[in-house]
Amino acid sequence: MDDATLAAHLVTEAALLARNMRGEGVAVHHKSSISDLVTDADRAAEAFVVEQLAKHRPDDGVLGRRAPPEPVRRDGVG
Repeated sequence: MDDATLAAHLVTEAALLARNMRGEGVAVHHKSSISDLVTDADRAAEAFVVEQLAKHRPDDGVLGRRAPPEPVRRDGVG
């Protein structure tokens, strides 16, 4: 599976996960200020994407808003 197809698949699955969790109600957490919010659904969606990228692209690093940076072993997006 090429990078664009994998990305589209993971984003779609993460969105469905977040939507389903939000439908059940999720906790909202404040990060650095009262207007800086994150939900359990946000965290679960990000964790899903990171886990799946590690599975499908084990030689690539992940740079995210909440995750610590990992070494990038591939230059650019294919």
